[in-house]
Amino acid sequence: EKQRTEAEAYNDTYVEQHKKWLGVVIVGRGITIKPLQSISEFREEAETMHHCVYANAYYKKKDSLIMSARDKSGKRLATIEYDLKRKSILQCRAAYNAQPERYKEICNLVSKHDFRKTKIVKQ
Repeated sequence: EKQRTEAEAYNDTYVEQHKKWLGVVIVGRGITIKPLQSISEFREEAETMHHCVYANAYYKKKDSLIMSARDKSGKRLATIEYDLKRKSILQCRAAYNAQPERYKEICNLVSKHDFRKTKIVKQ
């Protein structure tokens, strides 16, 4: 409970640090990839995908953008960590840190996205 309270208190900082990227939507062949919008979405992603994106406080990584890839039905396919400075994917993991079935497709979609054209989203 203490971790949840501390994490939720960080929400405004997370949103401020990542506001330029929170409106990113990457779409291709039945896959939609979007950044996690809040600390509660980090918790949901971690609980559903059974990995450490919440427990290890990835939301505090100022230069990383954490995104969720989902299929047409909304099923989570992967969690992606994208390095905003190096403009490269650091991690792309399915549930239990496995390699996603559509790994290459997901990575290609993210890699081809032009993050420089991203506009700041008003919250």
